[in-house]
Amino acid sequence: MADCIQDKGYHAEGNVWPHTQMVLRQLEKHSRWAGLPQADKETLIAAALVHDSGKPATTVEEDGKISRWIRLARDYHYRIRIVYIEPDLATIIEQNSQRPDPVPESVVLKLLEKLDTPCTSEAHDLQLLPL
Repeated sequence: MADCIQDKGYHAEGNVWPHTQMVLRQLEKHSRWAGLPQADKETLIAAALVHDSGKPATTVEEDGKISRWIRLARDYHYRIRIVYIEPDLATIIEQNSQRPDPVPESVVLKLLEKLDTPCTSEAHDLQLLPL
């Protein structure tokens, strides 16, 4: 995990291991952590430890940019097109503000700037490429 780089625009810590450690620390800071049963805490810790376990196998750096899943899809001869419909900005900001631990609005806006939202006529699928 320490050898797996991440896009610094999203994860300033640089690689997967410090990011995973940050996730673990955030669990303990969460307002509901203290009230959770021990079994639930252990499940969440395990989930935090493995939540990025697929990144090393699927991360490539091309032209100074980090790409994920593309290499994995190529290895299996698939072309992936994933499309979803995003709510409008006001809805996203409102929903985020209602969370127990909202993401800073500046982070939400930064991520949304990078989002290329598809139109409603698009769909998602996996297409097997010829060998």
